[in-house]
Parts: sequence; C-alpha cells; structure tokens
Amino acid sequence: MDDDGLTFVVEDRSSAFRRQVGAHNGAHATLPRNQIPTAEFTLDDDHDALAQLTAQGARCRVLFRGVERFRGKVQSVTGEGPAGTVTAKIVGDVRKVWEWQGWPDPSAPITAQPEVRRYTGRSEQVFKTALAENIARLGVPWTVAA
Repeated sequence: MDDDGLTFVVEDRSSAFRRQVGAHNGAHATLPRNQIPTAEFTLDDDHDALAQLTAQGARCRVLFRGVERFRGKVQSVTGEGPAGTVTAKIVGDVRKVWEWQGWPDPSAPITAQPEVRRYTGRSEQVFKTALAENIARLGVPWTVAA
C-alpha cells in the first residue's frame, strides 16, 4: 500500500509513545501473508522525528487509515544531507517467529532435548501451544491468545 492513508507512530525501546509522523514525502508498506511485513517512509533530513527514529531500540507502529496493521523495530534510517531526505525502514515483529529457535521440550535444557515431539489437536491450537511454551522459555513478555 502506498502513502495515501499511512501513518507511523514512533516509540522508544519500551514501546512508549514518542510522536506520530505522517507520510509527507512518500511512504510504502508491504503486508504479505505469513511473511514479515515492512514499511518505509521518507522525511526531510531536518525533521524533528529523526532523534526518536535513530535512538537505540526505536520502534514504530504502522497504521493504515487509522488502523494498526503491524508494529516492529526501526531497522535502518538512511539518507543524504544537508537539505536532503532520510528514509526509515520498519520491519514487523512477526520476524521473531522466524528468528527464534523452538525447542521440542522447552522445560528441558538444550542438552536433553528429544529429537522430536508430537502435538495433537487442531492445527491452530498446536501452533499456539508450541509458540506459548517457547515464548515462556525465552522470557518474552508476549501473550498468546487462547
């Protein structure tokens, strides 16, 4: 989706609101199914939001016509100056599902992992069970819906 209707909410590393930025110089978001969503937006190189966007651990929520589509980390801020523009690239948090390593038995140490584990039930519940167990093992403050 292109810039018409895209808004970006900049947050700090603890997801606290810092500012909202419209897509004045161009923006784009890609929301593929079962893949990692991305977005980019361009600002003037003297924009007030640059300090928050370039801060360590900066995050962003991507909204389309007022509805949040995804949130994630600010992966990069690149550009040219002076009197130029910078482009911020956002990568969705679902990337963690691809980056984290699931353990067959999250309660056992890595040296005692079984080769396989069998789950039974509906596919959605099997996925949610495996995800919730491994999120708990990693100490990630996420909640998996019932």
